[in-house]
Amino acid sequence: MVNRKSRRRQEKRLPVMDTPLDPELGELPPPEDRSDPMQFTTPLSTSDPAIRAQVVQRRTEHVSTGRLVDFAVILQRRSSSDEQWTDVVRVDTAHRYVHVHDSRLKAGKGDTAVVPSDCRYNIDRAYLWAIDYIWQHTGEGTL
Repeated sequence: MVNRKSRRRQEKRLPVMDTPLDPELGELPPPEDRSDPMQFTTPLSTSDPAIRAQVVQRRTEHVSTGRLVDFAVILQRRSSSDEQWTDVVRVDTAHRYVHVHDSRLKAGKGDTAVVPSDCRYNIDRAYLWAIDYIWQHTGEGTL
């Protein structure tokens, strides 16, 4: 168990990462101003026929401006014994900031440390970076 004082000292040293992506965007637009999420799924081939994999991209745009307001890029796997797809690595903008969830790490918590600083406040750059990041993790050791 971590000492409370020690934990507070550690937290004080951590940079604040939960600022909005783009100051112009601020909060998410109300639901009526957002498009329905668009989803694109790309199946991947694996060397093990018992394991299937796919990359899923979801994006939501502002209805009138067409600007990207929210996204998730996810690497998923499914073995022949699984009933559902399981997220392996996910990059998303939940909570209005870009972060990475990696199920292979402890508890799969959101991590902002790997996100380049120029992507933390620009949602368009962040989306392109997320796609690249996910594709880098599609290797055999990942699945």
